[in-house]
Amino acid sequence: MGAWDPHDVDLVATACGPDIVGYDIRQKSKAFSINRAHGERALVRDMDFNPNNMYYFVSGGDDSKIKFWDRRKTDKSLKVLSKHSHWVWKVLYHPVYDVLLLSASSDKTISLWNVRSLAHKQPVISHRGNVPKRPDKLIKSYQGHDDSIYSAAWAPCNPEYLDHRRMWDWTIFASLSYDGRVMFNRVPDPERRQALNT
Repeated sequence: MGAWDPHDVDLVATACGPDIVGYDIRQKSKAFSINRAHGERALVRDMDFNPNNMYYFVSGGDDSKIKFWDRRKTDKSLKVLSKHSHWVWKVLYHPVYDVLLLSASSDKTISLWNVRSLAHKQPVISHRGNVPKRPDKLIKSYQGHDDSIYSAAWAPCNPEYLDHRRMWDWTIFASLSYDGRVMFNRVPDPERRQALNT
């Protein structure tokens, strides 16, 4: 599996078993490498680049974890999230609001995360000079699938076309399980409002 960097059209990252390798196709060379990204024998199942924060990407793997990386410093992950109980098959940033992340797993759940600490826009400093602390968190684990979830997708979202009639379309996402069942869910209202304020 692979993922193109939306900030650098010459960079593609690939999952090679347990390793993640980034290639600069212009130079025809390795740009970065992460050996055993999810552990000694854990395969990397998916990756996605942050749509707004240059250099950042996320991976999911057989260790049931979600790991965030900076491709400039790959010796250690930036953050690790671990609420799934089986392999993470899909990780997916929201195409506009990078505080929102989906993860799909063979534990039959799709999880919606708030990853504010790694988002492009950080919280606004208050008049007292302090930054409100809102830790990254699991917003909700959606259940209802009877089999492993292998894919997820956000509804199309282009902020230039959001208007009063279709304003909340960006909150919808779908998940697909092995048995062919598709489920649609929505970002909860409080998280939707928070994402708009970033």
